[in-house]
Amino acid sequence: MLQDLKFALRTLAKTPGFTLVAVLMLALGIGANTAIFSLLDAIMLRSLPVRNPRELVHFSWASPKWPKVVHGISGSESMGQDESGRTFAASFSYPAFERFHTDQTAFSSLFGFYDLDQVNVNVRGSATLAHGVMVTGEFFSGLGVPPMLGRAITPEDANPGSPAVAVISYKFWLDHFSGDRSALGQSIAVNNVPFSITGVAPPEFFGVDPRTPIDVWVPLGQMAALKIHNGTTSFTRRDAWWISILGRLKPGITQLQARSALDVLLTQESSYDIVPAPKPEEIPHLEFSSAAKGLDSLRTRFSEPLHLLFVAVGLVLLIACANVAGLLLARGTARTREICVRLAVGASRTRLARQLFTESVLLALAGGASGALLAEWGSRVLFVMASPPGDVLPIQVGIDPLVLGFTLAVSIATAVLFGLVPALRATQVELVPGLKENSANLPNLPQSRLHSRRALVVAETALSLILLVGAGLFVRTLVNLESQNLGFNSHRVLLFELDPSQQDYKGQRTAHFYDDLLGRIRVLPAVESASLSSHALLSGGGSYFTGFATEEGGASAHANTGVHVNWVSPGFIQTMTIPLLAGRDFGPQDNSTAQRVVLISQTMARQFFGNANPLGRWIGHADLPSKVTVVGVVQDAKYSSASEQELADLYLPYSQRSGDLGGMNVEVRTRVDPLSLVSEVRGVVAQMDRNIPIANVRTQEEQNSKSLFQQRLFARVSSLFGLLALLLVWVGLYGLVAYAVTQRTHEIGIRIALGAPRQEILRLVVGQGLKLTLIGVAIGVLGAFALARFVSSLLYGVKPTDPLTFIAVPLILSGVALLASYFPARRATKVAPMVALRTQ
Repeated sequence: MLQDLKFALRTLAKTPGFTLVAVLMLALGIGANTAIFSLLDAIMLRSLPVRNPRELVHFSWASPKWPKVVHGISGSESMGQDESGRTFAASFSYPAFERFHTDQTAFSSLFGFYDLDQVNVNVRGSATLAHGVMVTGEFFSGLGVPPMLGRAITPEDANPGSPAVAVISYKFWLDHFSGDRSALGQSIAVNNVPFSITGVAPPEFFGVDPRTPIDVWVPLGQMAALKIHNGTTSFTRRDAWWISILGRLKPGITQLQARSALDVLLTQESSYDIVPAPKPEEIPHLEFSSAAKGLDSLRTRFSEPLHLLFVAVGLVLLIACANVAGLLLARGTARTREICVRLAVGASRTRLARQLFTESVLLALAGGASGALLAEWGSRVLFVMASPPGDVLPIQVGIDPLVLGFTLAVSIATAVLFGLVPALRATQVELVPGLKENSANLPNLPQSRLHSRRALVVAETALSLILLVGAGLFVRTLVNLESQNLGFNSHRVLLFELDPSQQDYKGQRTAHFYDDLLGRIRVLPAVESASLSSHALLSGGGSYFTGFATEEGGASAHANTGVHVNWVSPGFIQTMTIPLLAGRDFGPQDNSTAQRVVLISQTMARQFFGNANPLGRWIGHADLPSKVTVVGVVQDAKYSSASEQELADLYLPYSQRSGDLGGMNVEVRTRVDPLSLVSEVRGVVAQMDRNIPIANVRTQEEQNSKSLFQQRLFARVSSLFGLLALLLVWVGLYGLVAYAVTQRTHEIGIRIALGAPRQEILRLVVGQGLKLTLIGVAIGVLGAFALARFVSSLLYGVKPTDPLTFIAVPLILSGVALLASYFPARRATKVAPMVALRTQ
């Protein structure tokens, strides 16, 4: 083996051009795979930094129909419906949590939490926004996360009436206390409520959801003090489902056993004191999923993109392997005399194949090492591309032992893939002809290898066409999404969020604050209009209600129809320039004492009222204070995402909202660049109350772009890999045609000597390259049709068999083939007949 390694190193060093090209192609293929795997490892494979993460289970529920017991649900981004219409969510009522907690058969620890989202934290007189979460007393002990400093939240801290304590994150400790250990015991104000810092979480712990790193943890018992929901009533209401639950399984207990034990309790809780009794399909049933890697919102978000990109880079690697295999076949032909001499002096064919395969292994290892260096940079670039604008995911990408192991495995597999067959084929030579001078040019020797190289080029072409078709479909999808009518005008609109309720504003005081804020902003010289909304358009999520009743259909006709609900101020329709199709917009007269009114979208009007005129009809819902009257119909506007299908939208006046208004989004339509007004807007808010910070400042166009980040990721990365594949195909086809021209120099010389026009020679050589390309295109089109079925759910406004894509891509490949064949063909036409016919 040492002899083989030394000889392989000397041989590769004697041909630096071949070695450099082969290593570079392998580095591109292996590096791209390693970069994607590094990102996949960071997002999909790593476990939470807690004790025995495989024992953790995340609670959720599912029901064929909306559960009768559930009137309101919050704190669960995983709520939705599957293809069968089944409703699912991951929030529970607190009485249900207590039932689960008292059962000791399946779990050694059970704990819950409620995401506060952004909270106003005042540290040493300076207000800032942070991400907070309320937890039960066993949260830290159940996870097995001891604090780096101080102590964690305990069950005693979670009792109502206990002193208000908080645990802060390591990053928050560094940012606001400069890593000073004296931070323990100091007081911070969370939404104007003082909390004493008792601990600092370890630096690697970000919470249980990788997408939302937490800054502050506070006990669940402080819900009343923080004025969350209805305070203490949230702990007793069976119809309010808001708490998320994690549990640690006892040793030897499976998820199925735990589910069987606790599902009975959920059924009892969901049927308790319900009159009339719920139907079987209205009762939720418990479901479990592993929480070893944290909550799956981030994994669900990236699972499909990463797996598709992994397939794409796998195809790039196959193309690179095919190219290197072609180079090795040509190299084997050039070394025919050397191989024959070795066979003549006694070397076995197996021994020679092993020597040649050793060279392939060295090439693969060199390509893998170069690819790892390339992946260190590439993984960070991909991470930035995969991160939505403005979001910083709490994950670390790069080269770790697992990624290095993957790179080594891919390198070895690559060596087998591109090196084994050329090594075996190179030793299949006829000894006597091979010992003749210039025997490599004899026509009987290279033909089988030439056929192999042709097959490799056909395969490369087919694989690259599949990649390019996928890239074309994703680019077309992105273009369709960016050019579609969103139902509103997003140009020159500034967006930001604020929440005066975090500074103890409530009731009419909050409404007066918002009215005053809009009045001050509207008089700024560069402002055309301003408005408020509970949910900014295309920001994802939002309020999604079912169970509406109408004057026409009663309570059952629309019980399962989903409706987007947005509380807005007068002027919202004008600010976002949503066309008013019928009736009137909200006005100052629609205040808290006036008749309850509503605006509905044209889709909702069609779904709820058919062809009847909806104006003046009423709509009812359990969460609305009374029946509301339709006063206007507006055009459909994209609500949660640009790719969503038409859904019913409902707008309510924020001044008629019962209870505290809470945080709101502010939309400001300007006459100038919206971002140039940020300082003026901050000044307006500071004049009103400097303890209220504004958050998430962006333009509506930036919000639109953020909503398309996944489609943009698909389009960019697939296009990048498609172009890389196209380059490799060009190199492979160029190498094949150049190799064929070299082998046919004698034949070309005879043709020219006999009077063949040089244009005919040009057509002959170029035609050979185009013929192989067309065969590869035909095979690739079949593969692309199969691929298109798998990505059809990711497309928008374009069919999986889009004619434009399936025509343009083969034309592009044919153009590349023509270009790759032309240069060696042109060189063939310049062959001097006397040189070509010289005695071999």
